[in-house]
Formats: sequence, structure tokens, C-alpha cells
Amino acid sequence: MKRLLALVRELGAGWAVLYLLHRLFAAQSLPVSLYAYRLVRQPVPDRASLGAARRARFSCRLLEPQDPMLAATFIDEEILDYRFSQGAQCYGLFKEDRLIAWLWLVKGAYEEDEVRARFLLAPDCVWDFDVYIHPDHRLGFAFAALWDAVNEDLHRHSIRWTISRISAFNAASLRSHARMGATPCGGLVFLSFGPVQLMLGSRRPFMHLGLRRGHGPEIHFSSH
Repeated sequence: MKRLLALVRELGAGWAVLYLLHRLFAAQSLPVSLYAYRLVRQPVPDRASLGAARRARFSCRLLEPQDPMLAATFIDEEILDYRFSQGAQCYGLFKEDRLIAWLWLVKGAYEEDEVRARFLLAPDCVWDFDVYIHPDHRLGFAFAALWDAVNEDLHRHSIRWTISRISAFNAASLRSHARMGATPCGGLVFLSFGPVQLMLGSRRPFMHLGLRRGHGPEIHFSSH
């Protein structure tokens, strides 16, 4: 009971119920799954959060599709191909020539790989996903240095917002985004049974039923 109450305090009653269903379905042998996401919008600042001396400890650059440093991400080659085929970009953060963090961005539209959904973005928005910091650097300045470098590039290209989906069950990630100025902009729940997928959400189309593989909702994001 204490664990349940702690879960409710951390996630809220509604998301806690969905988390328990998610765990229940994951433990079954049936082809049933439930995913719940919080959508957040984060402004692109016009100034760095770290001082110049701390930023100088790191370097950041885009990792191209054939970059050998991609091997250090341990991301499956098929997934890499899928991301780059969408036009996604991977920003890598280095310290003493060692890749210690990365962040993926895509413009225009993002095809979700965990559920069937397509997120359509306004010209001054980008979708960010798969932000990773090496465990040895999670208590340092790597996270801030990575975002400072990415935001500098985005600001130069007149991008005002980054948008992302976060698991509604990942309270730590939600808190870290909030500290960076991210604000909620919706929630989505996907329930799948075999090829059938039901989406319920707080953004248009609000509800979508896909009866076959490859059939999912399109969710629009404006800059307002």
C-alpha cells in the first residue's frame, strides 16, 4: 500500500492507474500494450545557461550517418537508418574526444517508433528525442552543455521551440524538462491489441482507432 501511495503522489492518480495497467500488460503473453505520454514544449533561449569556461570543457558536433562515433551510442543500425531516413540529426557532446552525451532532433514531422503516430511541426518547431547522458557525467555539466550547444544552433536557424513526448511514468524526466522551462502541451494514451491501436488524447484528433498496421493519427503542433 505504501508503494501504491508513493506512486500516486509521484505521478498522480490517473497516470498511476495507467502505469499499473502498463506493467500488467507487459507481464502477459498476449499482444497487448499500453503507452502513456506527456507532451511538453520547451523554449529555445537566446543565451547559454553555462559560463564560457564551463562550456569550453566540452565540444559538440553533428554525427553524420557514417560517423564511426555512432557505434558508441549502441543504437541498433536499423534504428539509426530509420531515424536518418526521416531527416533526423544527432548532436554528440564530447569531452576529451570521448562521446559522453547525445540528443536527436527532427524538423517538419516525426514518425514515432514506439507507437503508430506522426507528429507534424510548425516551421519554427523541432522534435527532440533520445537525450542520453553517460552515467559518469549525469551529476556534472554535460546535460546543460549539450543543450546550450543545441540551442545555440537552433536559435541561429530561427527555431523557437523544441517539442517532445515523455513517458508519463518517468517523473524524473518530467522534472528535468520543467527545470529547463518546458511546459505541458498535452497528453496521449495508446492502447494496442495486435494490429488494432486506440489513441485517446488531449490534442486533435483527440481519439483515433487504427485497425491495421501503418495506420495511426497525425498530431499537429503550432508555434502558439
